Amino acid sequence: MMTINRLKALSDSYGADLLRWPADERRDAEALLRVSADAQAILASAAETDALFDAMSRAEHAALWTEAEEAAAVARLRAGVSGHIARDGVARGQRRRWPGLVSLNHGFAVVQANLGWLGLATSGGIAVAGGFLIGAISAPSGISEGVLSLLQTSPLHVLPF
Repeated sequence: MMTINRLKALSDSYGADLLRWPADERRDAEALLRVSADAQAILASAAETDALFDAMSRAEHAALWTEAEEAAAVARLRAGVSGHIARDGVARGQRRRWPGLVSLNHGFAVVQANLGWLGLATSGGIAVAGGFLIGAISAPSGISEGVLSLLQTSPLHVLPF
């Protein structure tokens, strides 16, 4: 069950349009709005605030762009997107890519440098192996096998100087 304070917080965050709200919160808000005049007043106030923001945005937009400039900007945007789509389509037609390491480029297998998770796993493995190596090299010879030997109070000298 939603409280008035929660409805106020959500209307401040998401505005008056309930379609912008998270679905589970929306159902609770609709139930509260059916029975509470205070909740309806809060949502009406949020709607007024939304309308002020919309009017301000339209006024600022009109001050920045004339209709001709806006049409030209939209045309440039569409042409740029179309060009990228066309270039991407041509590039995909030239070679087949498999996600990960290998692609066929004109019939030849080419290893790609896609080091997302693979690079992270490799560097982590190298770090762990290096830690074991340093530990094996620098371990003093007189350490006993017990758990208490792990709780040494004297420092371990890792570096030879």
